[in-house]
Amino acid sequence: MRNLSIINQTNYTKRFFYQVIFDYRDEMRIVFDAYNPKNYQVICEKLDSQIKQRWNIDEIKIIEGLLFISMLPLHKDDLERQLALYSIGIQRLNEIFGNAS
Repeated sequence: MRNLSIINQTNYTKRFFYQVIFDYRDEMRIVFDAYNPKNYQVICEKLDSQIKQRWNIDEIKIIEGLLFISMLPLHKDDLERQLALYSIGIQRLNEIFGNAS
């Protein structure tokens, strides 16, 4: 299974290597910007290729997305962290169901 702290930014949400901005100009939107090290994309691709050999990567991403969203109530004391977790979860689900941007 994927290492969530490397691939899915749980480490970033714990250590505050992210920024969440509300943008109210034209429409309300959440801008989520996470720090990714230089080799982040390479690591992701290598791990994904290893996972694909044994499991369905789309099913893993669905589980990951739901996992991040399910953590929202556990962080009710920190709205910024909730928004970061929500953004990561929705991003993972959009990779599978569309609207990935």
